[in-house]
Amino acid sequence: MSVDSFYSANAKFGPHCDERWTGYIAWRQVSQVSEIVSTDTLLCPNLIKEYTSQDWDHNVQEDYRTDFFLDPQYLRERVDYDPLLHNILAITVRPTCDPPVPDGFVHCGYDILDSFESLSVLTNCGSFPEIFPDSEINTLGLLDSRDRANAIANRIRTEYPEESHCMDCRVWYLARYAG
Repeated sequence: MSVDSFYSANAKFGPHCDERWTGYIAWRQVSQVSEIVSTDTLLCPNLIKEYTSQDWDHNVQEDYRTDFFLDPQYLRERVDYDPLLHNILAITVRPTCDPPVPDGFVHCGYDILDSFESLSVLTNCGSFPEIFPDSEINTLGLLDSRDRANAIANRIRTEYPEESHCMDCRVWYLARYAG
């Protein structure tokens, strides 16, 4: 059975990142974005760099998703969670309905991850003005509507079938731990 809901610990990416943030905003031209909430490995890298023996009792061990975990409490303790620097994200891959927000989390929106589940097609693969205006991206770098996210992902897959990042991009739902 495939695990389609799990948790991730990621570095926050926003104005506190100084020049990196200003350079990103200048490149991506999304002035409405106040922070990127994502599992994008370049913008918001995973906080776990080396695994412990205990991690294997808590992480997802299929589909190369070992950076993702099944227990948010374990993850918060494992990374010494700091809400100013870190996001603990609840994730649902390819949701078929609007997922329930887990206790202690707040709804953030829908991301579109590339075929490798590593980059956000919305915020880190350039723009797709013929498919959607950047103004649809919310203040967290996500889309507010699951249906709209699915429509955009479908068009990207259809219009860029040979582009490795686009050919199997998928919608991910994200909620953030609010403690």
